[in-house]
Amino acid sequence: MPARDLVVVTWTDIASRADWMDQEEAEKCLPETCLTVGWIVADNEDHIVLADSATASGEWGGTTVIPKAVIQKKKKIPSMRPESFLTPSRRSRPAKSRAKHANRQVSGD
Repeated sequence: MPARDLVVVTWTDIASRADWMDQEEAEKCLPETCLTVGWIVADNEDHIVLADSATASGEWGGTTVIPKAVIQKKKKIPSMRPESFLTPSRRSRPAKSRAKHANRQVSGD
């Protein structure tokens, strides 16, 4: 699986309402600010493609395409490549327990 950066993208989306409102309320309507978290699968001059899931075999799931014209901010999350979640490391393995067995009787009981 090729290395991909994990990012948080802040972007502007359309907002719509189906209810009736007067002129003053309509003038106060604004676009919505959204956050999307994912691995960058593709990045070209027009848009980026993010995926929120990855398989060990290199497939992507939960893709979102965001036009670059609506991106406000893109922040990289350091050292969070899909491979780091899929490949166990010594740090991620639980340490052997040194606790005494819970049902063991203590002398004097």
